[in-house]
Amino acid sequence: MTRLTQKLRAVLPLTPADIPTARAWCEIEVLARLAFHELRTHGLTTGQGEPRRLLGAYRQMRQTQLAYGRDLGMTPQARKSLGADPGREGDPVERLRNYISAADARKPRPAAG
Repeated sequence: MTRLTQKLRAVLPLTPADIPTARAWCEIEVLARLAFHELRTHGLTTGQGEPRRLLGAYRQMRQTQLAYGRDLGMTPQARKSLGADPGREGDPVERLRNYISAADARKPRPAAG
């Protein structure tokens, strides 16, 4: 969790008061990724064709995360309301994506067996 929060701090203009919100955003990101993996692995529906409860939980996690993201200025509309140009070079969300992509590219890949 700490690494993801540090990544956010590296690309967003966060104040100490923003850290609990940023940490909550990161926690939801981790949980949502796990839920998404579970849904992809086991399918969206039960054996009876009903939607899995996890699907509703996943949707709710992402909705909550979006609200935190807005509070942190992570959406184009939020940045616009803060006086930041959502499309400008150096956009914080784009910098976060680039930072994570670069870090992921440096990770060693397991050898194909």
